[in-house]
Amino acid sequence: EFWLCAIASALGEPVSYLQEKQGNIFQDIFPTAANADKLSSESSSSLLDFHTEIAFHPHMPEYLLLYGLRQDPDKTARTIFSSVHRFFHLLPPSVRDALFSSLYRTGVDYSFGNFDEVSGAGPLVSVLYGDRLDPYLRYDLDLMVGETPEAAEALQVVRRLVNSAQRDVIIEPGSLLLIDNRRCVHARSDFKAYFDGRDRWLQRMAVVRDLEASHGDRVRGTRVIATDFKPFLEAAAARAAAIPQV
Repeated sequence: EFWLCAIASALGEPVSYLQEKQGNIFQDIFPTAANADKLSSESSSSLLDFHTEIAFHPHMPEYLLLYGLRQDPDKTARTIFSSVHRFFHLLPPSVRDALFSSLYRTGVDYSFGNFDEVSGAGPLVSVLYGDRLDPYLRYDLDLMVGETPEAAEALQVVRRLVNSAQRDVIIEPGSLLLIDNRRCVHARSDFKAYFDGRDRWLQRMAVVRDLEASHGDRVRGTRVIATDFKPFLEAAAARAAAIPQV
């Protein structure tokens, strides 16, 4: 925890999110039987596919630190990552234009109240943002949807290119993986969990560069960001109810 804080403080400000691990700054990540097949960091039996960490959040972390405490017994769990730098030059101009438009509705994570794992339950955003020649990336394969046919097709292009540019690593005990959450997406392979005290165990920490940006959403006097996503989930349910059933 000391070294996590030391490295995080060199990058920015450690923060936490009220809906994640009860708002703990140091988040222990290990598989649980209840969430084995969910879109959750506590899953194990299913692939946790490429995503920007809490891509739907207005105060998403700019850096993510993953520190290894224990490998899974079979040493098969892999953390997979890909970077916008690896594929941006391959995007056709028309696809770039679509990805820079706010035509994508993100999904709210399971731990933030999206218990039915509904895609497109979050706010409208763009996939690419920032400098048009050196952009940032916001992406969630499982829960992001395009609002137009052009946007949906552009998302499929990103899906293909992200997969073609992937790399992977096994986070061993004592090793730290530092992810630039604005440039990289990450995933985790499935693995066998035994739920007997020997399973894979990481410590996770989120870092933002500007703590003041979340001032209005934080629990007073803390680093805990408490943005309420209930209105987004209610709006998504209302949109789904308005679609005629065939």
